[in-house]
Amino acid sequence: MRDFEKKYISFILKEKIHKINLLLTEFKKSIIMLNDDVSLKLFEISIKISEFIVSDVLLVDKFLVLRKISMILKKVKNSMENLIIKVHSKNEFLVKKKFSAFFQSYDWKILIDNTLDQYSCYVIIDNMEIDGTISAIWNSVYELSGITKDKKDDN
Repeated sequence: MRDFEKKYISFILKEKIHKINLLLTEFKKSIIMLNDDVSLKLFEISIKISEFIVSDVLLVDKFLVLRKISMILKKVKNSMENLIIKVHSKNEFLVKKKFSAFFQSYDWKILIDNTLDQYSCYVIIDNMEIDGTISAIWNSVYELSGITKDKKDDN
C-alpha cells in the first residue's frame, strides 16, 4: 500500500473515531439529562402523593387546627395580649373552648374567615400574621425542595 493510501485511510479512521467519540459523548450527556429529569419527576410525584395523603389525613384529624395554634403560641408566648386567631367557622367553637382561659385573660379575639380551609389558621400578633395554612406549609416544602409548584395545583 502506498504512503498516500495509508495517510488517507488513517485520516478517514481518525475522522470516524472522532465522530464516534462525539456520538458517545452526546449519548452520555443525554443519558445524564434523562436520569436527572426522571429523578426530578419522581421527586415531584412523591411530593404530590404526600400532599394527597396528608390532605386525606386532615379530613379525619379535627384537632389539627388546635395543635397548630398551640405550636404557634409556644413560639410567641411573650406577646400574648391582643392576639387574634383567624379560623374557618367550623372551628370557632372548638378554638374558643380549647383556649377560653386565654381569650378571657389576654383579651384575645377570634376572626372567622370561611375562605380558609377548615384545617388552617392565622395568628395575628402586633400587626404580624403567622400563616398556619396548609397551602403555606406545602409552598414551603416546594420551596425547600427547589421544585416549582404548578399554578393549577394551588388550592
